[in-house]
Amino acid sequence: MDNKSIRTRLILQVLLILLPLLISSNLSNFLMASALRDQTSRSSQDSIEFYMRQIDSALIDSYLSLLAQSSNTASLMRLISEDDTQRLYANISMFNDFSAMLALNPAIDTAFVYTPKYGSIVSYSSEKVSYPEKKLFSAYIEGLPSNRDNVDVNWTLVRINDNKYFFNIVSFYGGYMGIATKPESLKTLLSPDTGGHGSFIFADNQGEPLTDIEQTHKLNIDLSRDLSSYYMDGKPELHLLVGKESYTAAFRLFMVIPDRMILQDTYWVYILSFILMISSVAAFVGIIISIYRQVLRPIKHIGDAILEVDRGNLSYSITPRGEAREYIAIYNTFNSMLKQIESLKIDNYEECIKRQQAELHFYQMQIKPHFILSCLTTISNLATLDEKEKLIAFISDFSNFSRYLFRNKFTLTPLKNEISQIEHFINMQKNRFPDKIFLMTEIPDECNDRQIPAMILQTLVENSIKHGMDPLSGICVFIKCRKTSSSHSSSDEGECLHLSVEDTGNGCSSEFLAEMENYNIDSNTPANVDMSSVSGMGFGIRNVMATLELIYNGGASISFKNIEPKGLCVEISLPIEPPFGVSTLLNKNTP
Repeated sequence: MDNKSIRTRLILQVLLILLPLLISSNLSNFLMASALRDQTSRSSQDSIEFYMRQIDSALIDSYLSLLAQSSNTASLMRLISEDDTQRLYANISMFNDFSAMLALNPAIDTAFVYTPKYGSIVSYSSEKVSYPEKKLFSAYIEGLPSNRDNVDVNWTLVRINDNKYFFNIVSFYGGYMGIATKPESLKTLLSPDTGGHGSFIFADNQGEPLTDIEQTHKLNIDLSRDLSSYYMDGKPELHLLVGKESYTAAFRLFMVIPDRMILQDTYWVYILSFILMISSVAAFVGIIISIYRQVLRPIKHIGDAILEVDRGNLSYSITPRGEAREYIAIYNTFNSMLKQIESLKIDNYEECIKRQQAELHFYQMQIKPHFILSCLTTISNLATLDEKEKLIAFISDFSNFSRYLFRNKFTLTPLKNEISQIEHFINMQKNRFPDKIFLMTEIPDECNDRQIPAMILQTLVENSIKHGMDPLSGICVFIKCRKTSSSHSSSDEGECLHLSVEDTGNGCSSEFLAEMENYNIDSNTPANVDMSSVSGMGFGIRNVMATLELIYNGGASISFKNIEPKGLCVEISLPIEPPFGVSTLLNKNTP
């Protein structure tokens, strides 16, 4: 965006008025919401610490009960007794003890004792443990290692299939005794009342939820972040999270509170702020639209018109579209000025074209008298020798050649006509040099009707024969044409005609090639170059270069180079179409 344009400056001025209002409104809302969140987080932090102490205390009491039970040496010795009856009584006694332990410790879901020697497991589970879970517990217990430490104060989080459980296990001589609980059971120790503002979620220390798994994924909240202070998370609805880690087991307790519940008491403030913000934005949009319609759009129309004029489109006019009368007056003045400029330019352009047409006519009519005399001499010789067939063919070629040369409309001509003219010229030269001159062409069908300057290729072919032919070995001339892209092209597609005339003659001197490079068509000076003393070929080449410059005004290029083993190659690049208006004005009858 241009910071110097009227549009940019007007938009910036409106923004300077509206932005402070929007910023102050949103800033006050933000500060109020932040204060409410801080207050809620402090209250929730006190609650979460209280509940975590309660859970840790229950887990420690459960562990102490386990230690007390595992200290009953008499009962444990009977479990590994050789006497079946003693072991049966011991199992019954242990079952009853476990029942009493679970009644006193609601945090425990299962208590068990395992004697690997007899493969015996005695367990007691609360009604919260399903039968499949009991089977999973038994499989896990049977797979315990034999070198487990005797005392393990911290509870261990164990994954069994897709679920996680807390285990605390001690070993004794000949077996294991332990207790287990599910994370959901620990949640029953909490008060279900959170003030109607949120819920409790258990997670391990890596942030993976242990309870309310589906709800956690639905809320899209992260439970692995730092717990030193509260944080906001969740999509699409934002939630406040306060957490505390347990010091007896590897888990975290979170209180998750929806942000909308925290801010519900300030709902009306948000509504008013929202209405104010929407009204401000609507006013801003209305002002911008009004400025655009009344000021910016008319200025844009004037700017577009100036760009069109800069591109050369003087027929462009600005059409009023309901603007103010001041702008309509400017439009009318601008359109009138363009019409006057267009009229003056057309008059000047046609005058320039007429001068160029006369100059081109002068260049292209400079046929050396000795060529006409030579042709007449050849006709006389053929008549004297009574070679009627050759005489008729020569006169036919000379007639067609002269008709093409002296016609009025000759500035631009189809490529196929130029090739036909060259063939007539070659046929006449073959009468002077039998079996010494050969012509080959490679012209695609799509290029036959393309317009090129008349006599431009014929002049190059004539120079090749006149200055490059060896009287003993003769010469072969190749004419090629193809369409190609070029930076000189003025066509929409960026294409041009690439013409080349190659011969097997003697080529050119390095001095001539150096001067051709210095005075190339791109230098915009070929018409003023005195080529008469360059290698004896300057006159015809000067006419070619002057013709290209006058017609295409620097849009064409010509180059010269020697080829191996011998010969000269002249390459010309022309736009597919001549400049606007040239093909019409130049092809008018010459006065």
